[in-house]
Amino acid sequence: MSAPALIQHITLSTGDTATHRLDTLDPAVITACRALLPAGGTIPAFPAYRVEIHGPIFTIYRGREPLLTCGLGQGPDPLWETLSDLQANFHPVKATPPHGRWLAVVLLPPLAATPPADIAWLADFERCLAAAILAPH
Repeated sequence: MSAPALIQHITLSTGDTATHRLDTLDPAVITACRALLPAGGTIPAFPAYRVEIHGPIFTIYRGREPLLTCGLGQGPDPLWETLSDLQANFHPVKATPPHGRWLAVVLLPPLAATPPADIAWLADFERCLAAAILAPH
């Protein structure tokens, strides 16, 4: 039996980390996220929001405002430094890259004006989109 697919979901500005098993996510949600690949589009069930995807990096927008940028990597990937540099433009970075697979999140200033009810689903969407990107196609 193979080990479950794990990902460390890390907020760069706070250092908050959650470990997720990708194999426990709802397959219907992953399928909905897979429909956004490869370039992004309107987020299902949230028409005011869209995502732009560029390989292992994606940015979530509300209208024209970028709310957060996420990147997928493993260990000391150069992408970690790129994301850390972006976060440092707005807030000190309090996280370090883990040894395994990670999903790093850069919080951008417009996120502060996002309604709390909308912020609640963003982290779930981030990990589900990450799972769709990482899944074999």
